[in-house]
Amino acid sequence: MGTFSRASASASCSALSKTAQSAAAKIETVLSSGDVGDDALRKQLSVMSARLELFRHHAEQLGRCIADAPVVHPELGNNLTWTLADSSNALGSIADTLAPGSGGLDRGALSLFENLVAACSRFFVLGSQLLIMETEQEQHSKLVDPGASSIVAAANVACHTALAFNYATEN
Repeated sequence: MGTFSRASASASCSALSKTAQSAAAKIETVLSSGDVGDDALRKQLSVMSARLELFRHHAEQLGRCIADAPVVHPELGNNLTWTLADSSNALGSIADTLAPGSGGLDRGALSLFENLVAACSRFFVLGSQLLIMETEQEQHSKLVDPGASSIVAAANVACHTALAFNYATEN
């Protein structure tokens, strides 16, 4: 893996924020259109819209922390680079299924979407916490902690599961 780029990672966070905002707007459009007759699905979509707003907030916060970080441990930089790229691809692919008339508004897709947003939000919070640490040793010590490792792994699994689902539904 190459050198971590703060500028690229910050730009990825900004793009993720915009994608989340767009996905939330698509959900609101679907909800206001009255095309969702199922009350349970309607509630699930409404909750998803709120979670996307929180995801957007976490992505923006991570972007600020990346820009202001005193140091970035190479392993943290690699995790940020890969997870930001994977989450961007996964969020974009699943968000496309939310467009009115896309036929993607089913509970299975929404469940994957919810898992993706939750797992990536937790990763963004973890990344923000690590990036305010003063030394690379502090970052690395926390990053290899089983709890942190679990958060990183869950985000990666959620991204790859969402991408695999999207690939399977397209082919």
